[in-house]
Order: sequence, then structure tokens, then C-alpha cells
Amino acid sequence: MLRRHKLLLYSICTGFAGSVMWFLVSAHIGLDFSDEGYLWYGSQRVMHGEMPIRDFLAYDPGRYFYTATFFWMFRDTGLMTARIAGYSVTGLVIASLVYITLDSGERRNEHRLPSLVTGLVVALLALVWIFPYYKVFEHAASILLVLALYKLFSAQNRFAWGVLGACVGAMAIIGKNHGIYGAAASVLAFLILTLKPRRSSPDLKDAGAWCLGIVIGYLPMIIAFLTVDGFAQAFIAGVEELLRLGKSNIPLPVPWPWTVDYKRWGILLSAPLAAIGLGFVVLLILPALGAAYLFRKRSVEPADAAFVATVCAAVPYAQYAFSRADLEHLTPAMLLMMLAVMTAPVFARPAARVTAMVALVVYSGVVFFDTPPMNYWLARGNHWVLTPIRSEEILVPDYQAAVLLHRRALVESHPGNLNSFLALPNMPTLHAIYETQMATHDIYVLSAVLESHEEAEIARLTNASPRLILISNFPLDHKDEWRFSNLRPRMYQWINRNYRRSVSTTAAGRDAMEVYVRD
Repeated sequence: MLRRHKLLLYSICTGFAGSVMWFLVSAHIGLDFSDEGYLWYGSQRVMHGEMPIRDFLAYDPGRYFYTATFFWMFRDTGLMTARIAGYSVTGLVIASLVYITLDSGERRNEHRLPSLVTGLVVALLALVWIFPYYKVFEHAASILLVLALYKLFSAQNRFAWGVLGACVGAMAIIGKNHGIYGAAASVLAFLILTLKPRRSSPDLKDAGAWCLGIVIGYLPMIIAFLTVDGFAQAFIAGVEELLRLGKSNIPLPVPWPWTVDYKRWGILLSAPLAAIGLGFVVLLILPALGAAYLFRKRSVEPADAAFVATVCAAVPYAQYAFSRADLEHLTPAMLLMMLAVMTAPVFARPAARVTAMVALVVYSGVVFFDTPPMNYWLARGNHWVLTPIRSEEILVPDYQAAVLLHRRALVESHPGNLNSFLALPNMPTLHAIYETQMATHDIYVLSAVLESHEEAEIARLTNASPRLILISNFPLDHKDEWRFSNLRPRMYQWINRNYRRSVSTTAAGRDAMEVYVRD
């Protein structure tokens, strides 16, 4: 027991030391005009008394209230405070990964590398795979699930089923899709323990404990449904919209390694693309390897707990990766793959463990060769400039700095615009910089909606009557149906009828802007 407490302390120290180090070297590099602002802006609006989903398009409320808590503690709603909130979750995720890896090694009681070395390598790998920082809540949900499953497979008792249920409920507060993934992994665990029990198979009382745990973990949302006016109705409407669309992300073709145009990109630029594609291949292979391992076992022993728990979680999280097959959606699933390798019994011997760790480090380095921090360090700062973002300065590529400068110049061209502008379809970061409320509910336009929804948005626009509207009509993923003018045709026509279109001097392509001013 004392040994386990020491492992826990070491894991926490390693996790947060790594997170602080990574914050110091990377938190001031790069800016995302769209996805980062989706979290930053939403968390600001919570500070202004608004409710995610009800008052603006959002994920489930957990991440916004967590980030807003840091805004409250620091008395600051700036970008760096939002990043501090994200990196604090990074520390928790790394600590969990290190603990699971080291504790599972203790349970196997085999010859292994020193805990210090293994823990540092796991922390290093986790740091680069938790990318980008504002998606860390997805990583946290997946690792929380593994922790609960690890407890379940180690103890195999009713209390562990209740803990697993509570974690599934908490995951759903981060995102309803994560709650579904947690439930799917729980069902898979139930089946495994039914077929491979150590003592006795799980029964209906265990299932009841799991259901009770879900209610306890989801209790904050239940209270919000009952006490926050309009929230339950907005939540149900959001679920209905997801069911109507039949998807939660805009799909991308899977970048299989054999589809990379090596002649076009060359070896240096093709390597990260091929490595990302290889990750999707591994996600398909991992469940099969886990099933083969379990087939040979008479029961799931504590020594198997970490590996089996990780495989159970990896199966539903593969769906998350394939829902929009890009690096950002791949990373939570690949973090589980990394943990599966580090806890697999086949890699328990020192030589095999060293080989696996070296392979993971090399693979991770190739994948993240083309990321903002790496680009900055490789360029030695050339063509990167310090750009003011409120009271802070962020390093961004010079072309991105020019785009931001142009957009800010448009907003600041008239004093009245500062609190009366609207940037669509995917620029909530611009509103977060000025901390101004968007006139529409949909702060990020990524799908076509019913006519009634558009009419409601037009009513909001009419009521707010912003002085300036900026529209990027560039087709997302180069598909014409995903232009703003095609996703919101009635809104687009209303804007053109009620506003005068000005001339934009922005470069062509995805950075081009349509500028509308009110006469």
C-alpha cells in the first residue's frame, strides 16, 4: 500500500511538472481563430451569466464552467488564463497515465525498467499527444474512463461498478458523445467479465450500482435541467438536431498511409501524413489484438486489468477518431493506444519495453513534426511575429498575424463597432478578443439547419442589429455545400438585403472576408 501511495505521489508530481514545463515552452505559440475561440468565447459567456447550449451553440457545459472557474480565480478572462485552465487538465491526464502504467507494472511483479524512467517517458509521450490543448477535455474523458475500468477489472466488485457509472455520468457532462462511449465500454466490460470472470460474473445488482453511479455522476446536469429556465428544452432540441443530421462532426476521408501523395509532398512532409494514417490502421488492429489476448485467458486477473481496460475504452473511441479523420480527433484514441502498448503483458520484459518506448517516441516525433510549436522551433522564430491579444502577446506566423491585423482593423474602423459586430461562420476567437456577445445563437456554423432555425437566427440579428458583419464564405474542406451562403441561405440573403457590402482587402482563399456595414 505504501508503495502504491508513493507511485501516486510520483505520478502527480510528474504530471503537473510536465504540464508546467510544456506550458512555459508552448503556451505562447500559435492561435486558432475557430476551435480555440469556441472554448474561450463560451467560457467568457458563462462569466456573463449565460448558459451553454441554451444561450449559444456549445458542447455540454462541463468544460466551460471549468474554464470559467479559472477566469473567476484569476480575475481575468484572457487567452492565457483559458490556456492555464487547459494545461491544468493536461497535468491531471498525464498523472493518470503515469499512475496506470506504473501501478499495472507493480501488479505484474515482473522485471521492468525503473519507475522513474518509465514515468518520464509516458509523461513525454502524453505531452505531445494531448494536442491541441483546447481538446484536452476529450483526452480527460477517455483517461477517466480507463481509470474507472482499471479499478473495475482490478477489484471486480459492486463498488467498482458504481465508480464506473459515476465516471460515465461525469464524462457526459464533458460531452454527451463521451457518455455514450463510456456506456459502450461499460457494456463491453460487462461482457468480458461475464465470459472471463475471476470469481463470479457480474449480475443485475452490479448493473444497478452502475446505473446509480451514472445518476450521481450526471447529477449537476440533472439539477441544471430542473433549475435553469429553458436549458432542458434547448438540450433536447440539440439532441434532436444531432439525430436529424445523423452525425456530430463533418466527416473527412480517412488519410490511409497508402493514399499520401509522396511525389507531391516529398519525404519530409509526407512522413507526418503517413504516420497519421498509420494511426488509423492501428486503431483497427488494437481491438483484434486485445480480443486475441483475452481468448487465451481463463479469467481477467489484476495483472491484465490496465491492458484490458484500455482496449475496452479504445474500441468506442476509435469511432471518435473516424468521425472526422484528422489529427485532432485521432489524438484521444492514440493516447489510449500508447497506454495499451505501455501496459501490454507482451512488453513487460525490459528489452521489449525499451523497444516499444523507442518506437512510440519516434512515431510521436514524426506525427507532431508539423505542429505550431515544432514549426516555430524549426524556423528559429523566422516568419513568426509577436501579436498582441488583449493584454498578452502570442507568437503566430507572419501571414496569420496579417490576417488578424486586418480583421481587427475592420472591427476597430469605427468606435461603435467594438460592441456591435458579428463574425461568421467560424471566428468566435475574434469575439473572445473583444469579449463581445455574438448576435446569433450559432457561434460556429458547420451544418445546414431547418428553415425555422434560420428564421429564429434572423430574428436575433434583427433585434441585435450589429453595425458590422464579417463573413468568411470559403468552402470548408473545399466542399461548396459547406459555404456559409449554402449552409445559411436565408440568413445570407437577409444580410445582403439589409446591409451594404463593402470592399475587403483581404487576400483570396480561406482568409477572404465579405464585409457588410449598416447604413
